[in-house]
Amino acid sequence: LELAKLDFRLLQSLHQNELRNLSLWWKELGLIQSLNFARDRIVECYFWILGVHYEPHLSHVRRMMTKVIILTSVLDDIYDSYGTLEELELLTGVIHRWDIDSIEELPKYMKVYFVALTNTYKEFEDELAGEGKSYHVEYLKEEVCYSILFCFLVYYIE
Repeated sequence: LELAKLDFRLLQSLHQNELRNLSLWWKELGLIQSLNFARDRIVECYFWILGVHYEPHLSHVRRMMTKVIILTSVLDDIYDSYGTLEELELLTGVIHRWDIDSIEELPKYMKVYFVALTNTYKEFEDELAGEGKSYHVEYLKEEVCYSILFCFLVYYIE
């Protein structure tokens, strides 16, 4: 029983530290201040990923996937709640090209989002390069582009 309690406390401490670090990242990113319409769902997103990747040694996976889900949630808010059709067309194109130089055509709030998105994915590439797995980020970018296109089509059809 004592060993089980110790294991629980260790896991609890690990999860608290992960969530603390994600909260710091989220605050430093500044999206919630710049995009006041976006939902602040960091804890919800973390627990969602924790339910899938619960093993203690998968801490880096939880951190990365939580960031992806948070950024996707903000993107969903842009498409569902705030962006105009013209703005969404621009954002869809910029994300599809994945070109930081083309953000000048975006409204300010979308620039903030796209910079946060590209910086986060660059962070993933740098981290995974040490493991020889930075190519995984390219697959993730492709999926983001497909999901963007889907969001755009759903918005356009409605």
